[in-house]
Amino acid sequence: MARILQSQWDFDDVPDPEPQKPVEKVWTVSEITRRLKKWLEQEVGRVSIVGEISNLRRQSSGHIYFTLKDDQAALQCVLFRGTADANRSCLKDGAEIRAKGDFSIYAPRGQYQLVVREVEPQGAGALQAKFDALKLRLQGLGWFDSERKRPIPKFPQRIGCVTSASGAALRDFVHVIERRFPGLQIWVYSSRVQGAGAAEEIARGIDAFQSFQDENGNRADVIVLTRGGGSLEDLWAFNEEIVAQHIFESSIPVISAIGHEIDFSISDFVADLRAATPSAAAEILTQHYLQAIEKADALNGRLSRASRQYIQWALHQQQTLLRRLELSSPKRWLETQRQKLDDLDNDLSREAQRVLQTKINQSREVQSRLQRIHPERIAAQLSDALQSKWNELQLGVNRRLELQKTTLKSLQERLKLLSPWNTLDRGYSITFDSNTGQVVRDINKIKKGDSLTTHLPKGKVMSRVEDIKSEGK
Repeated sequence: MARILQSQWDFDDVPDPEPQKPVEKVWTVSEITRRLKKWLEQEVGRVSIVGEISNLRRQSSGHIYFTLKDDQAALQCVLFRGTADANRSCLKDGAEIRAKGDFSIYAPRGQYQLVVREVEPQGAGALQAKFDALKLRLQGLGWFDSERKRPIPKFPQRIGCVTSASGAALRDFVHVIERRFPGLQIWVYSSRVQGAGAAEEIARGIDAFQSFQDENGNRADVIVLTRGGGSLEDLWAFNEEIVAQHIFESSIPVISAIGHEIDFSISDFVADLRAATPSAAAEILTQHYLQAIEKADALNGRLSRASRQYIQWALHQQQTLLRRLELSSPKRWLETQRQKLDDLDNDLSREAQRVLQTKINQSREVQSRLQRIHPERIAAQLSDALQSKWNELQLGVNRRLELQKTTLKSLQERLKLLSPWNTLDRGYSITFDSNTGQVVRDINKIKKGDSLTTHLPKGKVMSRVEDIKSEGK
């Protein structure tokens, strides 16, 4: 065993054994520990080791002790308080790190260990640290400020989508759009969404929509960055600064719909709006369309109810007017006009009699005065005056009579226009009972065998009732 150790470790202090009689070197624990410590520190030198942290202990002295392990072995490590270059924030149980340091042996326990000088996170831990650092820096630049974010259009017509053309995220996004409001145009810029070069392709896609126009000169109303869920490494393209910068500089509002609801990326913070999933982004873009459709349906219902109510009101008005028409029929109006004509005729006769009687009375008074005076000249003058007055009276009466006759004639002409006989000229006929002379208005008032006289526009027809048929209106 000593020979193997000598061959392996090349200890200078070990004397060559005598060929004739080998002498075994006996070491004390301290001696062999010192030799091993010297060899580890001088010959092995500084190394970098990757492993998972376990049994992390932070001492009050400021030193940190932990075990670095993989699936087959474990290594004790110590990070002394005065080590300035070590990133202590990533030291926690379960974290994967790359520790750089020097091997040594802690003599009191005879335990070899790695004295850590530098620490860097590995895997997801490294990416998370990079994520946190970039997030903190961009936040300091004001890229996440709500004041600079552009409003998302309520009714977008053209949606620019930067994603993988073969990914499930695009299928989900398009499916929700077509189900909720299929009239929207979706323009897709196909890009890798993970792996080397993906961030640059995504940035080029955002740039492409800044200048792209359709045949009518229309640009995209909003840009959607989307992909399905995955690990931090899978989503890392959306945590690159180049993507964040192009989102920040975009003249078109940007929606970030990366991964699942629990996934957050730098793109989510810089974008004008974050959607939890691709489907949620589609629902956000169509929500105002659905609200408008619901409002239109409600207004249509109100319009239908109002139309029905108006029709019912119009029918009621029609019935009211029909009843008023019945009450103001031509027959009733004619009867009223006849009564007025009779009143006028009576007034005219009374007025003529009153005027005549007044003049006669005046004449008699004059004659009485003449008889009392007797002078022939005065009598002659009075006779002439009387004759003149008589003439005036006759003239006034005649004028009044002529005026009344003219008024009467006008009323007769109006009465003629409203006369039932005048309706015969318009194609109607009037039937009378030949025996009573009464107008036949009700079929129930005649019977079989009655004689009827029907007046036509020209002439009349005599008939006898042979059969009676009553029909509804």
